[in-house]
Amino acid sequence: MTTRRKFISTISTLIALLFSKISLSKERKSNILQKNIPLNRLYKTSPFELSQERLDVFKLIQAQADICPDTTFNEYKIKRFENPDIRPSHLSPIIETLEDALEKILNDIETLPRPNDFVRIWLLYNMGYIIQTPTALFGIDISSPSDLKIADKLDFLLITHKHTDHFSTKLMRHMSEKPVVSNFFDNKYKQGDKEQTLKLGNIEIHTKLVDHGSGRKLPKFVTTYEIICKDTKNNISIFHAGDAGRADQLTPKSKVDIFIPHVAVGLNIKKCADEIIKPKLILMSHILELAHHINKWRWSIPFGLKACEKITSVKTIMPFWGEMIEYRKK
Repeated sequence: MTTRRKFISTISTLIALLFSKISLSKERKSNILQKNIPLNRLYKTSPFELSQERLDVFKLIQAQADICPDTTFNEYKIKRFENPDIRPSHLSPIIETLEDALEKILNDIETLPRPNDFVRIWLLYNMGYIIQTPTALFGIDISSPSDLKIADKLDFLLITHKHTDHFSTKLMRHMSEKPVVSNFFDNKYKQGDKEQTLKLGNIEIHTKLVDHGSGRKLPKFVTTYEIICKDTKNNISIFHAGDAGRADQLTPKSKVDIFIPHVAVGLNIKKCADEIIKPKLILMSHILELAHHINKWRWSIPFGLKACEKITSVKTIMPFWGEMIEYRKK
């Protein structure tokens, strides 16, 4: 009998293939294989408005992802970890895009003035976000192969669970004495079964251990983070659910402004939006994880956009690599 996960994976694959065929019919193959994906075009659009320009760029990105197998990406990861200071040459176009996205984030951090009463949020890759507040810069689930370039800038790091698409061992070690919070790394910030509250500077963090997906295979495997930025106007709250799959296990202690869920791990996002989390904004995540096989667990861009459409009670968007969102609480 087909499981829910296999069914969703099959549907995602079919959508991705259809999307790719449509894209290829409109773009010459030479354009699809070009080295420079026009990220600047994407960054001129807004994740809050699904314009035709944004869709056109997404088609190109998806087509390039569809010709990059997981083996190619994993070989790149090894090269990047061995030489973290050197950008490899002759990369697949979609990997070049990921490298460019990090460079864009680094430039934003260097050139933009520090927020005064709001937060900046960048999607680096997969479910990996970098968050800047008036007094802190921290990461959640950072797993980009080039992430060591940003390690020195982070004040602390949060990790939801021990799957390699959500953490980097080298990044954790490179953080040195800075706080690394997880449920598996053996340090003073390691989270256990009991709910805990941490205070890192002006950031208050509530943690809870929950099931991965349905929990049938990995119960009590994921730590969720309710992050309250006490240095912002009206204490902006961010809830990162990692790969949590059971809505009934998500129990925020305060009103949530921004909710970050996995697009397809079984979580009832609509129920979270309407009844449990009730956020002001949802950032649909875990799109195009290139370390996963093209036909298995690599959720496509159209799949993510379709998931956003299903949520009508809360503004739901799907940011892409390198995109920045400035959130102000009224």
